[in-house]
Amino acid sequence: MAETGLEKNLTGVAGEYAVCSQLALRSMHPVMTLKNFQSVDIIAFDIKQWKSYYIQVKTFGKNSEKINIGKFDNEHAVREKFKIPMVVVKITEDDKFRFFIIPKDKVADIILDGYRTFVDKPRSGQVKGFSEQPQTISLDQLSAYEGKWDNIYI
Repeated sequence: MAETGLEKNLTGVAGEYAVCSQLALRSMHPVMTLKNFQSVDIIAFDIKQWKSYYIQVKTFGKNSEKINIGKFDNEHAVREKFKIPMVVVKITEDDKFRFFIIPKDKVADIILDGYRTFVDKPRSGQVKGFSEQPQTISLDQLSAYEGKWDNIYI
């Protein structure tokens, strides 16, 4: 069953709080932006390095295997939007969290690779143009990034 707007919002909030808890355990002071800062969900201050990091969070619900990232006019627009690290959170069936930490220089590549994989799949109909097709990240694209919290610093 598809999530309602409220359920999607609460799933996202759960993911953001889960990331904040993990950052705090790593000597960072996280602050959620509460949607008031475009494309930044958390600002985390590293108390050891005396440095701040901007982080975007995307959360997969229990029944999801991919996340809709949005529509973009072209590949350049994707690269312009995603210039900070992204933490992707997967909420499992037993309400546990899995974390995939993508370094800032890999986020756009993963999104664009997902589109290329989609386009390359055999199908009977015609593929929508880039700007008409919502860009996604699938869970199977992320295995190399699971638990890699040091990627926030890269």
